[in-house]
Amino acid sequence: GVGEATIPIMVKFLHAYLERDVHELYRKVQPTWKFGVKFEWGQPGDYYFNYAFHPGPVLDSVYYGGDFNEYSLGSMLISNERAPILTGEGGQLTSLIDRIPFAYHLDNGRFVAYLREEAVRDGVERLELSVDSFVPTGDGESLDHIVTDDG
Repeated sequence: GVGEATIPIMVKFLHAYLERDVHELYRKVQPTWKFGVKFEWGQPGDYYFNYAFHPGPVLDSVYYGGDFNEYSLGSMLISNERAPILTGEGGQLTSLIDRIPFAYHLDNGRFVAYLREEAVRDGVERLELSVDSFVPTGDGESLDHIVTDDG
């Protein structure tokens, strides 16, 4: 399927507002983490990090590290092809994912199938109808109702 990128509010919407289980989503949809967008162009190694979900102090990154692209933990993870997981004593893994704003990059087909399954489980009736027309309210400011091929 086609890969789709989300924004951080989608993660909160799915798991906090809709209360969807994180483990089930990962099992069924298999998303990857997205910390922003890295645009590569020009000579090898030339890039620009944009749309950071948690921008840091850009000028501080230049002062301390000499690089505009190291202004957030997310940008540094992308630049170094790393995940926000630390290995501690005895090989114990610690995730920082709950401390870094992130989004999902996911397969559209798997995500739609997951949403459909979740909706059916919640009692949502799925109808496949063709829309014939939209009827506005009397003042024309909003939608009053939709007319479908079954009336």
